[in-house]
This record gives sequence, C-alpha cells and structure tokens, in this order.
Amino acid sequence: MKTLVLMLLVMGSLCYAQEYGLQDEKAIEEACDSVMEEFLQMNYGGAFQIMNEFSAVKNEDFEKLKLQSIEQSSFVIQNYGQSLEFIKIKEKELEGVLKEITYVIRHEKYGLQFRFLFYRGKGDLWRMTNFLWNDELKKLIAE
Repeated sequence: MKTLVLMLLVMGSLCYAQEYGLQDEKAIEEACDSVMEEFLQMNYGGAFQIMNEFSAVKNEDFEKLKLQSIEQSSFVIQNYGQSLEFIKIKEKELEGVLKEITYVIRHEKYGLQFRFLFYRGKGDLWRMTNFLWNDELKKLIAE
C-alpha cells in the first residue's frame, strides 16, 4: 500500500507579535476536538482555519501545509475509505510548558494519526508549535 506523505509543521519561524493563543487545557481540548471534527468530515481547509487561530507559525508557511493537506484528501478517501470517528489516544505534558495530544481518525480500511504540540509562552498562552498527520500507526504502538 502506498504510504501517505508525511505532513509536518515544524517551527522554523515564530510569530510572537501575535497575541492570540489558548488560555488553558480545556480550551486546548475544545480547539483540538473542533479541528479533528473538521478532519473527520474531510474539511481540511476548515481544520486549518481553526488551527490558524492558535498557531505560532507565520501564515504563509501554514498556508503551504494547508494546501498540501487538501491535495492528500483524495488519496485518503481512495485508499482508506470514509472516516468513521476520531479518538484521542494519548496526551503528554511536560512541566506545564509543553503539551502533546495524539488522535487517530478511524477510516473504513485504515487509520490516520494526528499530533498537536503546544508551547506555553508569552502571556501564559498556549500556541501550537508543531502539527503532524500521517498513516504511521505502527509507531504509535512502539512508543
């Protein structure tokens, strides 16, 4: 089976002049669930629109990742089938500064993992500094 191209957003350039972010862990959970609901409905553009509100990445970098993800949507449907549900499978936090949340979207034939990494910085706001989605489920078991 052809492997889904890895979608990874790594902080190369921060945009700390922006004063938006998420206030607390409840806001993080609600925001991630909203993003996952959009991915579940195959509305990749909508998912990235939501993420843009709490991302620390410059908009042009984020736009590139959004367009790459939208291009992958037909591959996902053809190879994995329709989406069924999303499940939060793991959450890790380090000293109130870093937080990673991992989800899986179950499709008819296979699943996709989604990872969000948040950093708590200026103003004690949480901003997404890394986002990944791919089909490498085997690695989740090994962690």
